[in-house]
Amino acid sequence: MAFLGLFESIRRCHALRFGRRLLWGFPWMAFFSEDHAMAVKLTVVYDNPTDPETFEKHYHSVHVPLAQKIPNVKRVELAKVFPKEDGSPTPAYRTADVYFESYADACAAIASPEGQGAIKDALAIGTGGVRFLLSDIEVST
Repeated sequence: MAFLGLFESIRRCHALRFGRRLLWGFPWMAFFSEDHAMAVKLTVVYDNPTDPETFEKHYHSVHVPLAQKIPNVKRVELAKVFPKEDGSPTPAYRTADVYFESYADACAAIASPEGQGAIKDALAIGTGGVRFLLSDIEVST
């Protein structure tokens, strides 16, 4: 699967450093400088599982405790996606945003045995599909 290649690349990223952009012309630009390290987040998007009840049970009793062991985590947001107004499901079922202080911290966390265990478990319970997005947070207010 293609995303496993992404995580293999991330495993080797410890020495990489990414430049930061100045946001000229924006009112919040005073908060940024090229030396300011912005946070990084890993977003996990779970598509609709084939069995939501089984997913929820495993998610809360096994997956979340497993993910809580990932090192370098600064903050976590877990969310369940609202259904459409007509009650039908949206393509996404749940999201998890896991925040790290730096890209290097995120890479180390993902490459750790705890991170790899949580990823493998996410793939196992994500019967409807699961996506991983590693993002550089440019602005947070």
